[in-house]
Amino acid sequence: MSVEHVRSILALAFAMLGASAALPKSVQASLEATSALKHCASILAAAERLACYDALAARAGVSTTAPAESFGLRAAPTAPRVAISSVAARVNRIAVSRNGQPLLVLDNNQSWEIDSADELLAPGDAITISRASLGSFLLRTPSGRTHRTVRIR
Repeated sequence: MSVEHVRSILALAFAMLGASAALPKSVQASLEATSALKHCASILAAAERLACYDALAARAGVSTTAPAESFGLRAAPTAPRVAISSVAARVNRIAVSRNGQPLLVLDNNQSWEIDSADELLAPGDAITISRASLGSFLLRTPSGRTHRTVRIR
């Protein structure tokens, strides 16, 4: 039996006893959230329904990350996705990752691990990271070299 199921049963029991004021705050919050979600789901117009869900997310303190900030992350936040095909940045420094691969720290605070060392790549170089097939990413250097890359941070 899930926690939500137990909360629902407790809330129903308290409501039947007329003791809703005595409900724990977590159960009250769960009931309010469920009620608000049901209200949003009942709205027929798509734009109004989306606005209702957005308002709920804002009330809950859910922060939305700008698309460029989440580009390449595997566990990107669950904000509405905006299709971005590439990101351009400058290399701040080159380090070694935990896997022993070259790690590029970019000026936009992203860190990307590349597949192999590139002797021509240096701090200050402008690079472009683009989407590739099957959810992978390609990094293009100023010299025209490409590297398979994975976002670390």
